[in-house]
Amino acid sequence: MFLFLVLQLSVSITCSADSFDESPPVWEFILWGGKPKLKPTAVARAEGNGRESERPANPVADPTRKPDGESVDSTAGEDETPQRTIALKPRMADSKSATVAVGALGDVGPEPSLAQLRVLAPKNIPPLYVTPPMPGEGVWTSQGMPTDKDGRPIGFRTSYRPSLEYPNAVAHMLVLDMKRLTMNLYIGSTEPWAGMAASSVEPDLRSQMVCVTNALWKQKHSGEGGAVFRGKVLKPLAHGVATIVTYKDNSVDVLEWNEGIPLSMVKDARQLRHLIVKDGKVVDSIVKAGKKSDSEIGLGFLLVEDQQQSAEQNWWGGYGGGQVNTYGADWFIATRSAFGIRPDGNLVFAIGHHISTKDLAKALVLAGCDRAIHADANPHNVVGNLYYFDPSGGTAKKAKLSPDQKNYTLDRYDRSYSSDFFGFFLRRGGDES
Repeated sequence: MFLFLVLQLSVSITCSADSFDESPPVWEFILWGGKPKLKPTAVARAEGNGRESERPANPVADPTRKPDGESVDSTAGEDETPQRTIALKPRMADSKSATVAVGALGDVGPEPSLAQLRVLAPKNIPPLYVTPPMPGEGVWTSQGMPTDKDGRPIGFRTSYRPSLEYPNAVAHMLVLDMKRLTMNLYIGSTEPWAGMAASSVEPDLRSQMVCVTNALWKQKHSGEGGAVFRGKVLKPLAHGVATIVTYKDNSVDVLEWNEGIPLSMVKDARQLRHLIVKDGKVVDSIVKAGKKSDSEIGLGFLLVEDQQQSAEQNWWGGYGGGQVNTYGADWFIATRSAFGIRPDGNLVFAIGHHISTKDLAKALVLAGCDRAIHADANPHNVVGNLYYFDPSGGTAKKAKLSPDQKNYTLDRYDRSYSSDFFGFFLRRGGDES
């Protein structure tokens, strides 16, 4: 049974197929799994309404050392995108009195029936900011999405600014209709077990492919994380570790792995650290060595920002002429990606720019996710490609989920690739689960 909570939000809600006028979200503790710590300076006066609003603070790291508990080589690539808050003071939406029921699906209203769950219809997310405007922000649209042979779109997409602290943080999200799709894991050609798995999409599946995304970090940066490929255990799955899994019936899930799940049911699986969303709430802290630790996933010395030098240099897969370590107050801001699972069984993939783990997790909560896992990070590694085919089965065009995604990544998965990735395919013969 879904858990429904009541929030006091700020303007009345009216939403139809042709209009979108919803109240701004209020970041209450239900999105955090606990009330966040506040900086002394994190009480800001919202422009335009004359009221003060508390803003959840981001964790602050000692600029002379790496974040606690993080490996110095936790992932690949530098972030060439701007890391600091942009020089603008966005105007937040006005607030009036309204009461809204918010459930695990991010829906307003009663618990959906089974019939309703079979029809993917994500609810729009009320924008947090009104200036500068972002066209279509928070509105889920299937316009321009790849379709099946009957012309039905494979899912919906939207963009959203979830952060109170960093107004230039943006998440581009894609919710995929998994009752009509299958998800396959492909193992990077440089991974230690590449010889036991496929590193490129099979030729007979190319005409069914509608989406490809990056997967998680490279195995050498994933610690104890395990992997399964087409039912073959490449590395044992570790108990309690965040896992994205495809079962042999083609359903998918994001969960903490436990030995009670029969391996005989698993087609593909990959693991990385801890969940960033659990029970429909942002994970605020985790336990490391018996002590509570901040859940923010940092990138160690590999998290750097571009100094906009002219010469491009390939460094750990990222591009930029110079690198500056981003320890200090903003060490956690990066280009990131993540996967979340909704209670209806549909998967959400998100690409976030200039964003923290927790703000990306917030966006996934608002997209209706119960659980979510951090995926790859930094501009060179974060990819969401959509594929459109002509009647003969040839590729008519490809498109990026994020406008800030690197253009050269559109062709990345047309051949084998060094890092893991996920392919999404139309089910053959109209097979729907």
